[in-house]
Amino acid sequence: MNPFVGKTMGTTQIHLCEMQVVGRTTREWIVYERECPALARLGIQYTGISHAGAGFAFCRLAPRIAVVFGSLSGTGQVLVDGKWRKCGAGDVYITPAWALHAYHAIKGEKWHLCWVVYEEEVSKQTVIQSKRAYLRKDSSQGLRDAIMGLYDEVHGLNEAPAVHDWAELVDLSARRLIQERKIDERLMSLWSNVDTELARHWTLESLANQIHLSPEQLRHLCQKHFGRSPMKHLTDLRMKRAAGLLVRTNQKIAVVAADVGYENAFAFSTAFKRVVGVSPAEYLRTQSRKRPPDRIKRGVAIAD
Repeated sequence: MNPFVGKTMGTTQIHLCEMQVVGRTTREWIVYERECPALARLGIQYTGISHAGAGFAFCRLAPRIAVVFGSLSGTGQVLVDGKWRKCGAGDVYITPAWALHAYHAIKGEKWHLCWVVYEEEVSKQTVIQSKRAYLRKDSSQGLRDAIMGLYDEVHGLNEAPAVHDWAELVDLSARRLIQERKIDERLMSLWSNVDTELARHWTLESLANQIHLSPEQLRHLCQKHFGRSPMKHLTDLRMKRAAGLLVRTNQKIAVVAADVGYENAFAFSTAFKRVVGVSPAEYLRTQSRKRPPDRIKRGVAIAD
């Protein structure tokens, strides 16, 4: 049954109204930005997986959000260009901010979905360039796995580096569903090399020179494939490395800062808090409290 369709004098009509109903038979696994700052930094309000049943129906007339969702199994209906279309396994529904979109489960059938909701300003600038909702073919299994990995980590050990990585993977997986594209091999080569020399004084120009591009060309490629600037991507790589060093070694914060390219420990701490959500000292204290007591036996540290 379609909750948005009625009949008048033998004519089928679509009656749309603002509606967000999950329904009693639907189960959901959701991660919100308030419990996962890593999502907020990517412009994601929340992400999740829905096993939708009868009553599951959403209609947003002029939303301030953009939604990327993939159909994993079962069949539902989505609104595209004013018409209802079936959305089954292997379909992806892309809905930009401010564009009318609607979808609902079909009575008697389970519809399994994975989805990501972006903030309006991010969706306009870096994620969805289309002005209308559209449907395309692609597998959403990668996005589903990334969301489930993030959910398990946030509601499990909740270690900041792992949460950060899972959130990044959710964002990248969602972006890949918007349109088919492969990561440019030049970028793969660049960031692989940079990862081995994080302490080097990298600038936008020196990064671009590594793969014989102009700074503007590199900026465009990184924005297209990663949704962020080259320098922000560099900072993220450095903070991931720093987080690991803080936990696995007894180095002072100033030494870790130097190892990842920061001469100034204060500048490093500021960048670390901006990316990870807490200061290096607080991060180290938090991770120390989480470490099980039996990981050190007989005075010998057991490697991870």
